[in-house]
Amino acid sequence: MGDMLSWPRGALVNFVVRNVKNLVPSFDLPGAIKFNEAVRRGKDVAFVQPVVKSDDIAVLQYTGGTTGVSKGAVLLHRNVIANLLQSEAWNDPVMKRVPAHEQPTSVCALPLYHIFAFTVNMMLGLRTGGKNILIPNPRDLPAVLKELSKHTFHSFPAVNTLFNGLAHHPDFGKVNWSNLKVSVGGGMAVTSAVAALWLEKTGCPICEGYGLSETSPSASCNPTTSKQSRCQRIFQNCGPQERHDFGQWLQRLPQRCGRNRVLVSWRARMCCGRCARREDG
Repeated sequence: MGDMLSWPRGALVNFVVRNVKNLVPSFDLPGAIKFNEAVRRGKDVAFVQPVVKSDDIAVLQYTGGTTGVSKGAVLLHRNVIANLLQSEAWNDPVMKRVPAHEQPTSVCALPLYHIFAFTVNMMLGLRTGGKNILIPNPRDLPAVLKELSKHTFHSFPAVNTLFNGLAHHPDFGKVNWSNLKVSVGGGMAVTSAVAALWLEKTGCPICEGYGLSETSPSASCNPTTSKQSRCQRIFQNCGPQERHDFGQWLQRLPQRCGRNRVLVSWRARMCCGRCARREDG
């Protein structure tokens, strides 16, 4: 975390992260190149513009392993772009309320290596010219609230446990939540009690989504314009049938899937496979 900071601040940050807060687990990576060394070597290499096609592999996105061993989902450029454009269109009804003189700003309290933050924070921020407030340790709730009290922010993607912990913390009121336009709940189910408390304290309902690493990740999501405090049924397809008209298609989508129906995910956002492990042959 401190590699790009000046001496001695960088060394001090790395020492505290490793030895005081114990945020870095033991690891062994034979032949690994340190970050600063990689940057130094890169300065001496001429950039060659690659030819990138939509069906080329963009990332090997590893799952959280909640249903077994973590698997590497092979996401193509078209997978990531499709979900990125869908996320932009889905957020647009509320994010367009951000004043023109303010930069769209999101709280990034999720790990960027996870598909949720990768798309909703990093990629969407790049797409919209937005800013992300990076929270290195969301478990340190006092530090999170102290940092948020310094900023104006409009979007807050998080998981149920973080919403719950923040809403019950005594320092919650020290943060200005009045500019919050959308709270996105993902990674796990948002409970009705947490959704109601968050709406009561911030005035911004939690928009719950469902997805997988294999769907880049959003497969379905509640409307961002809803004012209900309870969690709604989220099995409402958020993928357009036409590639050229995302926003209008989303506005024309009134139907929802019933309990006994099958959720069909649009091909453009589905991964093309998983990385094979050695033990799998």
